[in-house]
Amino acid sequence: MCGVFCIASKHPVDHSLLHKSRSIKDLLKHRGPDDDGIWFDKNNGVIVGHTRLAVLDLTDSAKQPMSKNGITLSYNGEIYNYKEIRSVLESRGYVFTSTGDTEVVLYAWKEWKNKSFDMFDGMFSIVVYDGDTITCATDCFGEKTLYYTIDNDQIYISSELSSLVKALDLKPCNDKILDTSFMLNGYIPSSETYYKNTYRMGPAEILEIKKSKIVNKTKYWKLPELDAGRFLNPKLSDRDISLLRRSLIESLESRLHTDALMCLFLSAGVDSSLIAAILKLELNYDIDCITASFGSDEVFDESSQAADVADYLGLNHHSTSVDMSSHNNISNEIIDHYGQPFDTVTTFAMSDMTRTVRDKYKVGLTGFGGDEVFFGYGKHVYAYKYRALMNSPEMVRSIIGGIVNSINFNKNTRLNNWMRNLINVKDGERYLAMKLYPAIGALRNLPHYNNIINSAYDDVGDIVKYTYVNELTNVMPNSRCISSDLGSMHSGFEFRTPFLNKKIINATHSLDYRAFMAQGQKSALRKILGKYLPDHLIDRPKRGFIFPQNHLIKQSIMSHNSKDLDISITSLRGNNVKGDNWKRLAVRAEIINNFKLSYI
Repeated sequence: MCGVFCIASKHPVDHSLLHKSRSIKDLLKHRGPDDDGIWFDKNNGVIVGHTRLAVLDLTDSAKQPMSKNGITLSYNGEIYNYKEIRSVLESRGYVFTSTGDTEVVLYAWKEWKNKSFDMFDGMFSIVVYDGDTITCATDCFGEKTLYYTIDNDQIYISSELSSLVKALDLKPCNDKILDTSFMLNGYIPSSETYYKNTYRMGPAEILEIKKSKIVNKTKYWKLPELDAGRFLNPKLSDRDISLLRRSLIESLESRLHTDALMCLFLSAGVDSSLIAAILKLELNYDIDCITASFGSDEVFDESSQAADVADYLGLNHHSTSVDMSSHNNISNEIIDHYGQPFDTVTTFAMSDMTRTVRDKYKVGLTGFGGDEVFFGYGKHVYAYKYRALMNSPEMVRSIIGGIVNSINFNKNTRLNNWMRNLINVKDGERYLAMKLYPAIGALRNLPHYNNIINSAYDDVGDIVKYTYVNELTNVMPNSRCISSDLGSMHSGFEFRTPFLNKKIINATHSLDYRAFMAQGQKSALRKILGKYLPDHLIDRPKRGFIFPQNHLIKQSIMSHNSKDLDISITSLRGNNVKGDNWKRLAVRAEIINNFKLSYI
């Protein structure tokens, strides 16, 4: 895990470009505290740089940028199947001088060019230069990404947007479309950013640059199609469960290669508990388990429940307490951290958590991705439970809505809120309604709202299918992956995610997607886990990775009116927006407002 950067200039490398490259390198140093380097082709105006977190092959043989046979590589991530690929390359005459995966990536690209990216099982962002073309690539799920900005005759590329913003003094634009998009989503969808001519690469993307010009942009992989089977009441058979279990075992086994000490972040949830069980009972792998707690409130402390799982499996367990009190102005920290508005504040919890264990461990296994792949969110449950009504034509829902509204329900009854949530929305609002109701009415006042709905949510179709695909291909890479990457790498720490694996995706997509919900939320993983743990360690409420953020919410609600948004926090309150949705939107409004006041 490392920091990657590159500069492509129309002009030869001079002191000014070298100075900028050193600035970017210094701003990425937290990602790779173990080593760094800069390589350049003076006449062709190319600089390739790297900051290293040494996890595989800790010797200088794996230093980057790595140059061999006219190819220069800067690479961030892990290729978990590198040993298999190395064997194939050795059979073709390649001789290796290192034991890690970096040299494998270089020779794989030399042998197969861009086809090599689809061969990799891993998380990665790659910059490779062959004397003529700079090729950039990202992994299938968007775990590791690259940002790039086009500035006259130069293109600057980096692992983090904030490094480009600070090193190049980029000025954000005042874009109402992006404001509204952020209020609806909590992130800026790929490939846009708040900065002119500055973009983020999406998952499975290849970018080719020649003579400081982008000449090609392609995708090398896409999510397999989700299909429903022939049965109205689908179930996962024992054979199906066995297929999923084998895929997970294989994925987890491949993610154990490391020359640094590894731990498992264990919560009381199904995902990380299943990883712990497979490690111990299938792979006979002993690993230290870490559980973080955030404050004295038991709501945020899963250490005792996690300890029960570890004790049952015979694994060492440690609890670490994370003090979040130092974060007094998170909205400013978010802008500094991400480089632009972003509402996923768990990145700071991840950073503080990994910092507490960084002296001993460099790598941590997590259950990240289990919810996305195995229908684990409340949105999945909601969409499946009410699919018949939500998939009805808009006209039908409107008629039902008229009937419901004619009935004198108490406005605060659960039934009335549920009916309004499902019915009184347009086709393109169905997915957003599950997340943001009852704020939809107020959010419709935002500029360009209808344009965004019509373009981004114009083809929802089956709500169950759409929710799954959108969470996996949009929300996860645009929000959760970025938060996870920045949260861990800010402390120079590597997260590994066994659930994000193409074989697991292929296995789940070979089955009727409705079956994953028909027998209850996360029923597939619960059935697998039932082979290893007793029921009382499995059947516990889902809590997720949470930490206290009331101080941020309070600060946001008491802050500015966000006049530039054409919608104020006060107006949201005036539209009877209550509960978590109100709080979430208040935070988003505060972040944008602070961004505009401070940077625009």
